Amino acid sequence: MFSSKIFWSNTDYPLLLSGMLAWGWNWLGRESPLWAPLVYLGFYLSCSWILVWYLSLRISPASGWIGGTLFLVLMPYLQNSVRQFADVPVTFFITACGLTLAAALRSNQGKLFAVSGLLGGLAAWTKNDGVLFVGWIYVLVGAICVLRCLGRSKDPFASLRWFTLGAFLPLLAAGALKFFPETHGVYLGSGVLQKYLRNDPSPLITGWPRIFTIFKAFYLEMSRPDKWKGLWGFFILAVIAIGIRKEKPRGDYPWILFGIVILVNAGYVAIFYITRYNLIWHLRSTLDRLVLHSGLLALAFCFEGLGAFSPKFARPDPGSQEKISP
Repeated sequence: MFSSKIFWSNTDYPLLLSGMLAWGWNWLGRESPLWAPLVYLGFYLSCSWILVWYLSLRISPASGWIGGTLFLVLMPYLQNSVRQFADVPVTFFITACGLTLAAALRSNQGKLFAVSGLLGGLAAWTKNDGVLFVGWIYVLVGAICVLRCLGRSKDPFASLRWFTLGAFLPLLAAGALKFFPETHGVYLGSGVLQKYLRNDPSPLITGWPRIFTIFKAFYLEMSRPDKWKGLWGFFILAVIAIGIRKEKPRGDYPWILFGIVILVNAGYVAIFYITRYNLIWHLRSTLDRLVLHSGLLALAFCFEGLGAFSPKFARPDPGSQEKISP
């Protein structure tokens, strides 16, 4: 990866997938055209299996298998896997990080926080969108730790330390690619932010019309029945269902997946707003893939909000426990 003799067209881009392909070819002894499709197929099926795992333990085995099957009918994920875009692999790591984080908060197990951190770090190593995702997770976990501190919980920042421990190595690998003394400055997060903002000094849309255009584009993309089968409509219904639900056990964190979905998409809205690339071109070329990143977390949240059975893991407030298990 760091060889000065090899030209990388996008030198600032995280290279986890490139490394996987190079490793596979080295293992096989040749550059087999079948290896890349197998890698992407593995990530595609893993997205389904992570939903089966989470929903089976969270609600019921039937919910797990139904959720995993529903994922398979969402065509954007299959199409992007066939096209070998990095969005499905980063979706897997984002989804796995979010679901294990929810499980860690409910069980208060330190090792689960570390696993969540590892998966979040791998998301950052896979695609630059994952860097933004990890930033939001730190904001979310940090806010929860502050609330625990205000509630006088014992060692309220332990979960943040465990998460950082798990994320350290993959974030270090991604950071090395960002700051290694080679050519930089292609993507946001590498080089100088001001240079990124000056790519197009005369954007076509500014101010409130720009914000309206961005939200309209999100609405049009998320409301397409041929792609999402009504997923985002059910997401709104799940928000309403949890909001009016009378029983809200302490320590169950019913809004954790909702918060991650909103933060991820809010980050993309902010990037669309500040970028000086042509807005319409930027939306058309990237939005359909960016929505993928939070889709599976939204699907899991729908089952939690609209599920016929009460969640199994309704636990007492983690702040009341003595410590996080090692």
